[in-house]
Amino acid sequence: MGKARETLRSMNGKQPGDPKRAALAIIRAVEADTPPLRLPLGKMATEHIRATLGSRLEELDAWAKVSAAADFPAGEAQGSR
Repeated sequence: MGKARETLRSMNGKQPGDPKRAALAIIRAVEADTPPLRLPLGKMATEHIRATLGSRLEELDAWAKVSAAADFPAGEAQGSR
């Protein structure tokens, strides 16, 4: 936590986000015909989420066969054992 706090302190007042532009983005999302469930604000947020999701997808793909092996075999009904 100490390193995270120091990073946040060093960024104070230097954030790339513009509060006025963020407010406009929120209003645009709220007024949209199909508003997003989540709205990351700023390039940094989008890049961080994209990296996190990419990593999760890689792990999901790597373990897909092991995960699928937990299902009943095709054609075998639950409780037939």
